[in-house]
Amino acid sequence: MPLKKKKNKKIKKSQLTKLINVSDSVLAPTVQMPLQTVTQRISQAIENGNNNQAKHWLLQVIEQCPNEEEPPVLLMNLLSRNREINEAELLAKKILRLYPKSAEVLQTVAAFYRGINRIEDALDILNSALPVAANKCAIYRNIAFTYTTMGNTEEAIKAFKQALAINKRDIYAYWGYLRLDIKNFPEALIEDLQQVLQACSNDKKLLAAGSFTLAWYYEKRDLQRYWKYLHIANGAVDTSAEYISTAGQNNHRLFSAEHLAAQPAAQPPEQRPVFIVAPPRSGTTLLEQILGAHHLTKGTGESLAFNHAVNETCKAHRLTHAIKDWPDEHMPEYAELLNKSFLRFPLIKEAKGHVVVDKSIENFKFVGAILSAFPQAKIIRLRRHPLDTLLSCYHQFFESSYDQLFNLDALANYYLEFEQQMDYWETAYPNQIFRVKYEDLVGQPEGIIPELVKFCGLPWDDACLSHHTNVGTIITSSDIQVRQPVHTKAIAKWKHHEKYLAPVINIIDPVYPLDQY
Repeated sequence: MPLKKKKNKKIKKSQLTKLINVSDSVLAPTVQMPLQTVTQRISQAIENGNNNQAKHWLLQVIEQCPNEEEPPVLLMNLLSRNREINEAELLAKKILRLYPKSAEVLQTVAAFYRGINRIEDALDILNSALPVAANKCAIYRNIAFTYTTMGNTEEAIKAFKQALAINKRDIYAYWGYLRLDIKNFPEALIEDLQQVLQACSNDKKLLAAGSFTLAWYYEKRDLQRYWKYLHIANGAVDTSAEYISTAGQNNHRLFSAEHLAAQPAAQPPEQRPVFIVAPPRSGTTLLEQILGAHHLTKGTGESLAFNHAVNETCKAHRLTHAIKDWPDEHMPEYAELLNKSFLRFPLIKEAKGHVVVDKSIENFKFVGAILSAFPQAKIIRLRRHPLDTLLSCYHQFFESSYDQLFNLDALANYYLEFEQQMDYWETAYPNQIFRVKYEDLVGQPEGIIPELVKFCGLPWDDACLSHHTNVGTIITSSDIQVRQPVHTKAIAKWKHHEKYLAPVINIIDPVYPLDQY
């Protein structure tokens, strides 16, 4: 589900003038100021991306205003977004005790649990929120999204219908319902959605969600309308900011095969993780499910566990996130902390005794750091035809933190960055990166999948050829497609849309000729 701004229960007006003691940092002096001023500063800090400052102020507000629901909900969302999972879990338990009948708190904690694969817990919490929620439509919608991640399409559609029966203006309910059953989606609901969209043209998120829904409906019915609504949807989210390349920012001079630390020949499974590296919509969820079907592995989806490890290392040693600037003499120490922080991440801890299969979207930036922390890790570079990849990206409603995915020019430049970064890593580690084409994976699964399993250092398991019969929770935009057997239907879809993809072709073709893919 795309990110949506939370409409938190507001702090009572009578409390806004209350004076509280706050400091700008742990060492700064404490001063008194009205709660209203502090909340304004928190909002500004979050808007500016100064999350640590916002977190520091929120903790002080929560301590001095224990009866207010909004601050812990804000902090819960902040910790979840920053993947500070351990702190978020502790806070979730605390606010469930403090506000057991708050629908806002229950929804927030349920969304967090769904994000870390605690699906049954999320569902239990949402069901407990129904009797106390004023906005039952939102609860039913979130129940539906939770069933969707479980692959329970029948219950998901039922819950989406219940949401729309309560409120026909709930655009996210249309969005979720249509994704599950485009072929049989009632035309009357499309007419209702078009009317609803006319009334919310000023809300960019709702305009995007509704326009994506209409685009998907018309994809196989009217190509011109499909692209009309696709442009409206992406344009509503696109920041129009120039895409800033970060290629090379993590290319430390010590990242090469020669500098890998000597390791014992045999390592426990948790020290041999598999990282699938590819742009979004390249087939990473499919490949993760194929490898994750093996009895010795555990798929962790887009866990962002290594991002978490980098953040923890930066905090512990006061480093910047530009790994190329980390001092040479301390790299072994940093690699050790990266290793420990990754293994402590909740989703990774749950996989203990298994080989982790991770497909986080930003892993391509950290390949050198990954192999320094885990010298026996396996890197799989998955490639799909660039035009199919980028068409599929433009077709999807991604989380708002990936602004480059809502603009065709920026998408093309993002693709170039990815390819150039991975070319660099393949040069640095020629024997530790396995390159595979999506088209070969789905076209010749009986030949390619055994090669991949062997590369990962695993014995053969027939389950890898029938992954779709045992798919668990999926929290990505591929949550529906991956539950099907391997197929070739998504190959060369770009040929039907070539004239609309001219901006992408003009950027990519001079650098990576498309006829040589």
